[in-house]
Amino acid sequence: MKETIISNITRRDFEGKRIRILSHQKELFPPEQYGFPKTYDVIVTWGDSSYRCTYRIGSKDGKARSGVLRLKDGLAEVLGDRVGMALALKRIDNNKYYLTAI
Repeated sequence: MKETIISNITRRDFEGKRIRILSHQKELFPPEQYGFPKTYDVIVTWGDSSYRCTYRIGSKDGKARSGVLRLKDGLAEVLGDRVGMALALKRIDNNKYYLTAI
C-alpha cells in the first residue's frame, strides 16, 4: 500500500497538531519496534509546499500503539480545522509523503 485515507482526526488531534496513524495505515511508515519508541523526520507536501514533520512510533511498555504524525513547520495552520474530514496520505519516497484533501 502506498496510499491511505485518514478519516480519524479528532478535535483533540487538531488542537495537538497531530494525525494519529492507525494500525492499518502504519505500513506507509518505518516499522514499529515494540518497547523501543522512535521518532523519524519526514517531509509532508501539501499543495506546492513541503513541511518538515515528525513521525513517532512505539511505546516503552512493549504494546502496539498508533503512530503519531506531528504537523510542524506551519502545516497544521495551513491545513486548518480538518476535524471529521478525510485526507489522503500517499508515500512518494522514503520518509516523503503527499497529503491531499478528499
